Amino acid sequence: MLMKDSFKLFNKDFLEKTQLYMCGFDLRIRTPQGTFVDESGSNMWSHFENIMTNNGINIKNSEYREWLKKCDDNGRLNYGVNEKYKDEWYQRRWTKPIFTYGTMYNEADVALATIEIWYVIQ
Repeated sequence: MLMKDSFKLFNKDFLEKTQLYMCGFDLRIRTPQGTFVDESGSNMWSHFENIMTNNGINIKNSEYREWLKKCDDNGRLNYGVNEKYKDEWYQRRWTKPIFTYGTMYNEADVALATIEIWYVIQ
């Protein structure tokens, strides 16, 4: 939330010369009843994505925006890498297994790590 307003300030020049990767995207939610997939758009990853893309405004390619919205298995199997959209400003990378997760850093020059703590009140 501290960075939310900063993502709204990106100008056209910045968007054309940079790429932003969000790594670890995952719609699986673990509850006491088991694990399920939340594709409702109300999950924390969709929330982070909305902040980083200024609610999708900074994704100029409407076809790419629609592909992201699908959250389909093709994107998951490839961890979000799609050659057709490799030059788009925003890149979503699905979570990888623990022993290969760090390979996502090979695509980046700078990394910003955040931690999100969620409390469940029972």
